[in-house]
Amino acid sequence: MSVDARLAAQQGALVRALTGQGPVPSGFDAGRVDVVARSLVMKRLRSVRRVWPGLARGLGDDFDGLFFAYATKTPSPRHGGALADGDRFVGNLIAIGRCPDEACRERLAVTLEYRRTDGLVRRSRWSVVVRFALLRHRRRVALGLRWFDWRMVV
Repeated sequence: MSVDARLAAQQGALVRALTGQGPVPSGFDAGRVDVVARSLVMKRLRSVRRVWPGLARGLGDDFDGLFFAYATKTPSPRHGGALADGDRFVGNLIAIGRCPDEACRERLAVTLEYRRTDGLVRRSRWSVVVRFALLRHRRRVALGLRWFDWRMVV
């Protein structure tokens, strides 16, 4: 194995360890890798909290714990940054029955503007989109409509 291939393999193993997708590679201090991995999760947490204020408000004190549990098992999306990370987090919360209504409404607004791939990709300016979200706590349905450049969530 060439030096470049070996270095690439070590880098890949380190990245997997830092994102919680693999064990700490030999030759690395597990404690230090854990500290860096936690700091990366906290960076993601702060970014998602800033971009998804309704989600953070709706979860209150539970936000940090729930996001940390999610982020240690789930790598960051390839496209869309914190907006896409928050979208996946809300999907995870919906699956476990912990999603606040504010977050469902925010996610509805996001789906009018973006389509899901390995993250989020902006829709064409000429898109026509109709989506709905179930608001479990209020026992209502929120409706989102995008007609070219016009958007509405009710």
